[in-house]
Amino acid sequence: MGDVISVHTKFGNYRSYRMKRTKLFKKVIKLVNNISTMVTRGMSPIVGIILMLLITVIVIGAFFTGVQDIIQKIINPAPNTILDIKINKSKILLIRNLGGDEIDLRNINIIVTSGLFREIHKYPFLYDDDGILSVGDVAGVQLNMSLNVGDIVNVKVVHIPSQFVIFDRDIIVGVITQPTQTLPTPPNSSYLVFNVNKNKWYRTIGDAIGDADNGNRILVYPNYNVRENLIINKNLKIEAVEIGKAKIDGYVRIESSNVTLKGFDINDYIYIYNKNYRLSHNIISHNIIHHYVRVRDAENITISHNTVNVSYNYGIEIKDCANIKIESNTLNGLGTRWGIIRIYGSNNVIVNSNRISTDSYGIYAYNTPNLLIEANDIRSNDYGIKIKECTGAIIKSNNVYSNGAGIYVYGGTNDTIEDNYVDRSQYGIWLKRSQNCIITKNKIINSTSCSIQLNRSENNLIYNNVFNSNRNVCVKLLSNIWNVTKTSGTNIIGGNYLGGNAWMKPDGSGFSQTCSDSDDDGI
Repeated sequence: MGDVISVHTKFGNYRSYRMKRTKLFKKVIKLVNNISTMVTRGMSPIVGIILMLLITVIVIGAFFTGVQDIIQKIINPAPNTILDIKINKSKILLIRNLGGDEIDLRNINIIVTSGLFREIHKYPFLYDDDGILSVGDVAGVQLNMSLNVGDIVNVKVVHIPSQFVIFDRDIIVGVITQPTQTLPTPPNSSYLVFNVNKNKWYRTIGDAIGDADNGNRILVYPNYNVRENLIINKNLKIEAVEIGKAKIDGYVRIESSNVTLKGFDINDYIYIYNKNYRLSHNIISHNIIHHYVRVRDAENITISHNTVNVSYNYGIEIKDCANIKIESNTLNGLGTRWGIIRIYGSNNVIVNSNRISTDSYGIYAYNTPNLLIEANDIRSNDYGIKIKECTGAIIKSNNVYSNGAGIYVYGGTNDTIEDNYVDRSQYGIWLKRSQNCIITKNKIINSTSCSIQLNRSENNLIYNNVFNSNRNVCVKLLSNIWNVTKTSGTNIIGGNYLGGNAWMKPDGSGFSQTCSDSDDDGI
């Protein structure tokens, strides 16, 4: 890599390889001349012939290796891209595509060198939602090395398939410079939609979609506000230049795979479905949606960083789908029937880091194996989280406040409820007709009826939790397990051993608050 010439053309690295091969052949010719001289001075002709054959094999191998390298560079050329890279005071490296080809972030390494220290960062990157760095997009890397404002570090961006260096420059930490290029300026206020690939302006998004080819990128500029219903039936990236500053006054139906819709204020619903085939790899991100999002019979769909003001029976509905991510959304209920996030008949769904408030169900899932509900903030619902007949579900690290039932599991098998904080619900955790579940590391406090209720549920393991309500346990029929064998390890209240649960009351009169620890084991 040391002498590869960094030229911003797709085939700019050919010359450096040609220079390398030329030097190699000169060395081989010199070696042949030396062997000829040795033969004339008395070396055995047979030995000379063997050496000449060996050198011939080496030369041919080197030649074909060079040809293969060049073919590889042609098949997977480095992108011809202008990059702007900066490192802020928080040691976050930001990489922006200012112009040229888009970059597949899965195909680059970012190498940062400071003195004797070096870090190599690979995909995935911060702030990325689709693995592609298009013009105007930003991706980030959190650096771990010790750096101060004013330090100088070297940053290289290497295109892995071609091994071509597409960026190599010294960067000053904490000194932010403005990008040297900007996006094109609209010709007038009537033409605010731009197809990057065709270099063409349009009056409406619908016109741009109709004229677009698969794989095109369409940008929509601020102050766009058109009454139109959109049907996206091509593989397109449609993005608002500024998040929330372009309005679609109608619904959006996505009937193609590989569609990205980003940054819009949408005055109706988004529906992802095609009756003829199963859609995949669509991304809905950074939108404000004033109705609902519905996904049916699709896979590999991401719904992230949206604000949904729910005014329907549900906010986000996932039906008969697989490999779905619902993450970092804010959902505000306005009296729906089936919940802000509703999932059923699906598989491998992740619901992560969403803020959900004021509804009948915060998250409702039915018949969905391999479900992960993690790190959500859920407030003021009849049910914070309700799952029904799900197998292997994980409900983890959620903050659940002021709900009728904080976490409700019906007909669950082998589900895990772990490390949740449930405060001021009527029932903190409620299991009904469930078995072989694990409930651990949860803090259930200030429940008005009961911290944990078990109805016709058996063989569930419940240990290392804090229960702190006036009434902590309500059990109807069947048996469950309330502790594990005393084991070394930090428990939920800081003791040195794992065993049972911490039984407390708000007034300080709970068993774990008043009993004596005669053997000082923290249990």
